[in-house]
Amino acid sequence: MLEYAEKITLAPWTVAESDVENLRAHGFDDVAILEIATVSAYRNFVARVANGLGVELEDGKFADNPEARAAMMEGLV
Repeated sequence: MLEYAEKITLAPWTVAESDVENLRAHGFDDVAILEIATVSAYRNFVARVANGLGVELEDGKFADNPEARAAMMEGLV
C-alpha cells in the first residue's frame, strides 16, 4: 500500500494495472484501493497548494520532531 501511495506521489504517470493487481493480491478490495488513491492524491493536492502559496506550519507544530516538520514542509507526509 505504501509503495502504491509513494508511486502516486512521486511518479503517478507510472501507475499501472499491475500496481492495482498487487494491492488486490494483498487483500485490498476496489473500495480500499480507491480510498488509498484518493487520500494520497488529496494529500498531494493540499501539500502542493500550501507550498505554492508559501504556507508555513504554525510555530510549535512538530517542534519535537524535526524530521516530521521537514517532511510536512516538503509535502511528503
